[in-house]
Amino acid sequence: MDKYLSARKNNVVTAALIIFCSLIMLISYSAKAESDKLVILTTFSKASLTPLVEEFNQRFPETKVHLLYRRTSSIRYLLDRPLIQDVDLVLSSSPFLMKGLSERKHLDQLPEKLQTPTWLKPYTLVDNAEVTTFAYSGGGLIINSDYLKNHNLSQPTSWRDLTKPEYFGHLSASTPARSGTNQLMLESLLQKYGWNEGWKLIMNMAANLTTISSRSFGVSDGVAKGHSAVGPVIDSYAVRLKTRLSHISFVSLSDFTLMPSYVGIINTSKNHSSAEIFIRFLLSQPVQEGLIQKTLAKHSMRDSELALSPHTTLSTDSTFNRELAIQVLFDLSITRRLPDLCETWLSIISAEREYSHSPSHLEQIQKAKNIAFTMPVSQSTALTALSNDGHYSNLTQLERDPERLEVLKLWQGKLAINLKKANELIDSLPYMKGINDGK
Repeated sequence: MDKYLSARKNNVVTAALIIFCSLIMLISYSAKAESDKLVILTTFSKASLTPLVEEFNQRFPETKVHLLYRRTSSIRYLLDRPLIQDVDLVLSSSPFLMKGLSERKHLDQLPEKLQTPTWLKPYTLVDNAEVTTFAYSGGGLIINSDYLKNHNLSQPTSWRDLTKPEYFGHLSASTPARSGTNQLMLESLLQKYGWNEGWKLIMNMAANLTTISSRSFGVSDGVAKGHSAVGPVIDSYAVRLKTRLSHISFVSLSDFTLMPSYVGIINTSKNHSSAEIFIRFLLSQPVQEGLIQKTLAKHSMRDSELALSPHTTLSTDSTFNRELAIQVLFDLSITRRLPDLCETWLSIISAEREYSHSPSHLEQIQKAKNIAFTMPVSQSTALTALSNDGHYSNLTQLERDPERLEVLKLWQGKLAINLKKANELIDSLPYMKGINDGK
């Protein structure tokens, strides 16, 4: 009996040891599997990054890359939440996102050899040892040449060209609230021409819009499909389309800043070594030399030609301080008022044609034009009213705050008054008055 109990005891111990060892092996395997998984959080589309990921997998088959695509606004929402701890690497062209990650101490310092080269630093809005650049883009106009020909339109070569009456109903653009690149392009205009003149150019261009896209690539797709003639975008979108569509061209604008693509390693990364290897892979000669031809369609860090030509450089403080103000004012003055803005602009265009040989009337028409496209909110007023310490990230959130809502209504009222004054000036012209009276 004692021998039986002893044998049974030994069997139980042996079974327990087997189970224990199995658990250890399972835990070790799970840990290894986790360490072999590289999670990349990105604002770039999966389609644009997939070829690069596939190339990386061929060279480093032991590391499985998982792409996690999110819009910039969504990622910023996750910054202080546990999910960010499951991410290894962040890739984005948004300096606002990368600055947020850095300020919240989510990023690790990178080796000096991986940091941004000197020639691109004038355009790098996040310049520290935790963030580096692996590519960059320029901004300009994507153009459908067939559309221009069919509508007898000239090819625009500057932002001011987009304010011409001939482009009425032929342009498309995105809103800065949904597009980080559009935000930087508008910021470029405001910093180059100043707050007042910059907004006049932006609002005058907007009066020629046929549509406002929710995303930057919606602009390029719309132009490619013939829904509009021209739209401001980064050159990456045009590069992709030009390879297969002969009617697509692109005009680079020096009015716009250059826009680097950033990368950083999350400091809670479970696979830090692979994350660093991926950055070195991005910066390697084979990848960089073919970067412009790949689906990402970015300029290489080994090609400084575009960066050495004149472009608008941005003040870091102004760019970050005015982010919300530009988004809110664009949506209040343009996105939500586009039909009214276009109607007023069409009246001005008609009056200019009718009184083209009357200097005195043209002076009155120009006055109406200036009023219609004047931003009635000063920069200091906007910054003071929208200073929120990060509590608000868009217009909808601001409107939930009763105090902020009153301010926004005041601004909307001023914008409406401007359009009303402009229309009254046009309507008071003899010919226009006769039309409105039914004569």
